[in-house]
Amino acid sequence: MAQQNPFKRFVQNKAGNVAMMTGILLIPMMAAVGAAVDYSRVNSYSNAYQQSADAAVLAASKVRDQLSDTELKKFARAVFDANLGSEAAKVLNFELYTTGDNKLALKADGRVDSSFIGIVGIKNMALNVLSEVQLPQGNIEVVLVVDNTGSMNSSGKIGALKTAAKNFTNQIMQPRVVQEKRAQIAVVPFSSYVNVGKNNRNRNWISVPRESRNKKWHGCVGSRSYPRNLKDEKFGKERVPGLLNVSCVNEMLTLSRNKNKILQSIQKLTASGSTYIPAGISWGVRVLSSKSPFTAGASPTNIAERKTNQVMILMTDGENTISKNRDGRNDSAYHNGRDVGQTNKWTLEACTYAKSKAITVYTVTFGKGLSNATRKLMLNCATSADHYFDATSGADLDVAFGKIGAHIKTVYLSR
Repeated sequence: MAQQNPFKRFVQNKAGNVAMMTGILLIPMMAAVGAAVDYSRVNSYSNAYQQSADAAVLAASKVRDQLSDTELKKFARAVFDANLGSEAAKVLNFELYTTGDNKLALKADGRVDSSFIGIVGIKNMALNVLSEVQLPQGNIEVVLVVDNTGSMNSSGKIGALKTAAKNFTNQIMQPRVVQEKRAQIAVVPFSSYVNVGKNNRNRNWISVPRESRNKKWHGCVGSRSYPRNLKDEKFGKERVPGLLNVSCVNEMLTLSRNKNKILQSIQKLTASGSTYIPAGISWGVRVLSSKSPFTAGASPTNIAERKTNQVMILMTDGENTISKNRDGRNDSAYHNGRDVGQTNKWTLEACTYAKSKAITVYTVTFGKGLSNATRKLMLNCATSADHYFDATSGADLDVAFGKIGAHIKTVYLSR
């Protein structure tokens, strides 16, 4: 009997053929099904990675001003790991960095072990996520216009003011804000007069009489004629009058990014003299200005485009007690009159002028002895009722300054 051809025998054996072909096809079919399962798992893990990255970069952006780069990355990783859970151990690379377009970016690379497609040599699959958040771009310029009259010596008020103002400065001048030069603070103490500093004696916006053995200039200035006494303009036509033999509270500090210098200015605050609020407001506006007499403030264009926001915090512990004197028909530069009604009117007018310059005005009354009329005056001076605070104690004053600082950080520095 002739032997059958092996190939023909294989072809004719249909059962064996089907079984072998099924076996051959089963491997890719299983791989395909396994791949679908594994890639579904990868997609699930990828979503978890992305959500964790989003949460971490957002949280980091909120505390960025307070931490160094190393501390910030450690903080972000902790938030990321807490959100991701057990898979956090499989993160291979974790980066936190600032992009060229002022965004905080978080890049995380990881892997997921495969369950099925390992049979074709794929042991794990890569995960790559990127999350970004826009960083704050706002700048802030703040002037602290603070009452340093003699009444501030009572009930520990001057000490309370120093504490509140220092805490406010620390709140605003966070390390990152200082590093990026996004904030400046000025300090303008006022009582009967304002001290612009003896170093400004020869400036072209001030006129100081010649001194003699018995007449000295200590940096104190009076007021120009109305309405220039309230405005930041026309110093070439009428200079600021320097007053001889007049004492006034501490020298003002113009806008500064130097945190230590600001804190030192606050620490030096002393109290004496009567209350003339319009002078404090007017010089507060001038230190925020970009034109003479002081030029460190943002330009009108910068302010109009909201690149820089300007804030005045006006604090007083009492009502106006003196007025700008009048010598016949002529205004006197001295504040030794008794027309308090006129002073109150000019106080409100000075606040209105400040607000017309896009300056946000916060007002704070401090102490228990203020009249309702003074509280109403300061309420009307403020940008809105929400910008007015009444502090009856030192603790209240600290809380008020803290709330103002928090509002500035949220609305201006964090936008």
